[in-house]
Amino acid sequence: MKLGSLVCLREGTTRSAVKSLDLKGLTLSEPEIFGFIQRVHVLWSADVENGTYLEEWVDLDDIELLGESGEK
Repeated sequence: MKLGSLVCLREGTTRSAVKSLDLKGLTLSEPEIFGFIQRVHVLWSADVENGTYLEEWVDLDDIELLGESGEK
């Protein structure tokens, strides 16, 4: 995973502030170590029409990389 990767939440993830599994996010950083956990800074497209976005640090194990077409 690298800066600018398109990601989504894995099914069963409960630790994210994002409630919808169908939202897509853009990574704003390379993975970084927080204690024993790798996390990545993600910008989620919460409500694009109203310009609302959500940024958060997400555990690398809780997200999936999407292909160019937006598919897992």
